[in-house]
Amino acid sequence: MIAASGLAQLERATGDAGLAVADALAKVEVRLQRKARRMTRDEDLYDDLVQEGMIRLWELDPTRFDLSNRRDTRYLVRAAVNRMWTVFFAETAIALADPTEADVRQFVSMVA
Repeated sequence: MIAASGLAQLERATGDAGLAVADALAKVEVRLQRKARRMTRDEDLYDDLVQEGMIRLWELDPTRFDLSNRRDTRYLVRAAVNRMWTVFFAETAIALADPTEADVRQFVSMVA
């Protein structure tokens, strides 16, 4: 679900852009949350990943896409997930420079 502060921001948006973003968020938010949960168990990183995915959707301007078209929706999800992976690797690079045994197990379980 969209956070209350997110709804307030969408209500201030005008025209089709606000509606298109709301539709896009509703269609893909659960998918992005599932992908982020698979990437990490760290709650702070999870929140960052979902937020970055949503920011990527905003940058793509969902008014340019037909959200009833599965291909367009898949494209939006893939673009958001790609941004999430970029953030994930940037955030975990420091931790992997001196990994603990638990870090190594988590990383191996993600790529296996």
